[in-house]
Amino acid sequence: MEMILKVFQILILFLILFILSCEKSNTISLDVGSSAPDFVLFSIDEKKFTLSDYKGKVVLLEFWATWCPSCRMAIPEIEALYERFIGRDFIVLSINIDDEENAKEKVKNFLNEYNVSYPVLLDNGHVTRMYAVRGVPTIFVLDRQQRIAKKYLGYSPGLGELLAQEIESLL
Repeated sequence: MEMILKVFQILILFLILFILSCEKSNTISLDVGSSAPDFVLFSIDEKKFTLSDYKGKVVLLEFWATWCPSCRMAIPEIEALYERFIGRDFIVLSINIDDEENAKEKVKNFLNEYNVSYPVLLDNGHVTRMYAVRGVPTIFVLDRQQRIAKKYLGYSPGLGELLAQEIESLL
């Protein structure tokens, strides 16, 4: 009887593993050259932003959080890029992933403190999952056809200049 129970448990385990391996993933592979998934998000001031509205422009998507020290270091470089390329078919769409109860107020205060002038959008986790973001900051540079031209994970000094070169080549 004990042997039959063990065999039954093993069969159940294999069945579960088989079912899990057959499930389709809801995460799109986002390699360089692949199309960026479209999304609709609202900014901190309730303005609606749809990624596809910016087709024909170079887009920098930045996923970040207020609690992230590396994100704080990247902000001045992102701000400088925004100011440098403004009016040249370029936009920054900064996507905040904070999810605390008072996240919106916290983000507003943070943006005032850091003098951020580019659009900051609030994500409930949906877009972060679509883009398979596993850490912050994560930055995607999209070409004019909204294909991923480059993806940057984390922050290191000089990131702004690397981004500037990439953006300039796409403009």
